Amino acid sequence: MKIFVTDLDKTFLRSDLTISDFSKNIWNKAHKNGYLLSIATARSLKKSLDFLEGLKLKIPLILLDGAMVATADKKAIAINALEKNITSEIIECSKKFDI
Repeated sequence: MKIFVTDLDKTFLRSDLTISDFSKNIWNKAHKNGYLLSIATARSLKKSLDFLEGLKLKIPLILLDGAMVATADKKAIAINALEKNITSEIIECSKKFDI
């Protein structure tokens, strides 16, 4: 079994933020032939699913630069978040450097 994972921006999406009919046909044909296809993106689940409408999605999607893994039916599998005290420290440190 083969697994293919693609990014969205500047890879699978065209410059007008759509997926070509050709790409959709190839994706769905590969899915039908037993290939596992997914995406890895910095985008959110909702926005990613908007882009992927019409595509067969069988395996989880990697979202938010890996901070979330979810299914196409909107079930979170993993959420990799920093603890509140770490994020607070990062914010305070960045304020010291005016960033």
